[in-house]
Amino acid sequence: MLSVVALSGQSITFNHNNITSSKKRASRENKPLFIDTYASWCTQCKKMDKIFRDPEVGKFFNEKFVNLKVDMGVAQYANELKKDYDILFLPTMIILDSYGNIKYMVDRTITKRELLDIARKIADQNVTIGQDIVGLNAPMKNKVPARKKVKRKKKKEEVVVKIAPKKQKPNIVEEIPLPQSDDSNDKILYVLDGDSDRLPPEVLYQEAYFRMQLMDGSQSRAAKKYLKTQDDWSTDRNMKFISDFLVSTDSDEFRFLIINRHKFEALLGKENVAQTIQILVVRKLYQGIPRPTFDEAKALLSYVNPRTSRIEAIIYYTERMYQEENYTEYEKYASEYLISVNASDHLVYYRLAEIAIDKKQSRSETEISLSQINKAISLNNKEAEYYKVRAELLIKLGRKTAALKSANKSMSLLMKNGESLTEINQLINRIQKL
Repeated sequence: MLSVVALSGQSITFNHNNITSSKKRASRENKPLFIDTYASWCTQCKKMDKIFRDPEVGKFFNEKFVNLKVDMGVAQYANELKKDYDILFLPTMIILDSYGNIKYMVDRTITKRELLDIARKIADQNVTIGQDIVGLNAPMKNKVPARKKVKRKKKKEEVVVKIAPKKQKPNIVEEIPLPQSDDSNDKILYVLDGDSDRLPPEVLYQEAYFRMQLMDGSQSRAAKKYLKTQDDWSTDRNMKFISDFLVSTDSDEFRFLIINRHKFEALLGKENVAQTIQILVVRKLYQGIPRPTFDEAKALLSYVNPRTSRIEAIIYYTERMYQEENYTEYEKYASEYLISVNASDHLVYYRLAEIAIDKKQSRSETEISLSQINKAISLNNKEAEYYKVRAELLIKLGRKTAALKSANKSMSLLMKNGESLTEINQLINRIQKL
C-alpha cells in the first residue's frame, strides 16, 4: 500500500478552503503560502490543475510551501479573499511569505516552468517576483473560446501583481526616487498603507503611477484615492488617468467611461476605447467573478456592439451552460440558439441528444431526442460519437437491430480515424446481450 508521503509527491497536496488555519500553519512552519483560487466552471483553472498534478511540481511545493486551494464559487471563502486581495478573475494564484506579505500574484494560466521558477526564487531566496502585465490594449486572441471537441460526457490578458511589503509603522511617508527618471532630483512620495486622505491630490496621482511601475497590486486602490479628490473626472488628464487604471467592468470608472464614451474616444481614439471595452467585457464574461447572468451578459456585450448583443449573449450563455453542466438551462438556451442564431449547428443537436441518454424520458421524449441526433448526423455524418449516441437512444426505444447498425457505423469511423475502440466494443457487446 502506498503511503501518504509517497502519494503527496505525485501532485500538490492542498488544504481546501481553510484560509485562517493555512496562514497560521505557514507562520508556524516558516514557509511561504501558495494559494490557488478556482471555481467549478473555470476551464482555465482545470488547465492549472494538470500542472499541479505534475510530480516535479508536487514534490517541490509539498516540501517548500503550505498549499491552499480556495473555491471561489462559495461566497464565504470568495468574499474573504476578494476583500483582502482584490481578486477579480480566475484563475488567480497568490504566494504569501510566512508573515502574510504578498510575494507574487497572477490572474492567468502559467506554464509549469514559470511556476517552478517563481516558486524556487521565492522559497530559496525569499525574493518578490515581478510579472509582465497584459495591458488593456493587448490584441484579443479569441472573442469566444473554441467549443469542446465532440465527445460523450461522462457523469461525473491581464496580470495583477502585488509586492508591497508589510510595514510596522504604516503612517510613515518615505521619499523614493522615481524609477528611470532622467532628473536625479525628481522624487515621488510613496505613501504606505496608512491614512493618506490628507495628502495633496498631486501626490496621490503620482503615487498611483509609481505603484503601477512597481507592479504593486495596490495601484487600483491608490488610483481610487486620487479620484476621490477630483470633483471633475472629465478633464483630459483625469480621463487619461482613468483609462490607465481600468481593470474591471465592475467599477465606477468603467461606468464613467461608458457614459462619457464619446469624450474618451475624442481623447484616446475610437479604436483604442473600443478595444479596451472589449477586453474588459470578455474578461468579465469568461474569467470574472461572480459570473454574469444572461441579462448582465447581454448588457456587457451591448457595450461592444449593441446591434448584436442579444445574439452574442445567446451564443455565450448557451455554451457556458453546457460547460457548467447546467443541462436544464442549456436545453432552454439551446432551443433559443437554434431559433435565433443557427438552425444548422450539428453540435447543438448532438449535445441535446447526448444529454437525454441519462435522463428518464417518456417514449415520445426519447423519439424527440432521436430526431435531434438524426438531424446532427444529417448535417455532419463524419462524427463517430453521433452514431454512438444514436445507438444509445435506439437501445432506450428497444430497437436492437437499428442500434447495432448505428454502433457498427460508429466503429467503422473510429477505425478509419485510428481512435480507441474500447467504448464502442463495450456498447456493441451490451446490444448483443439484449
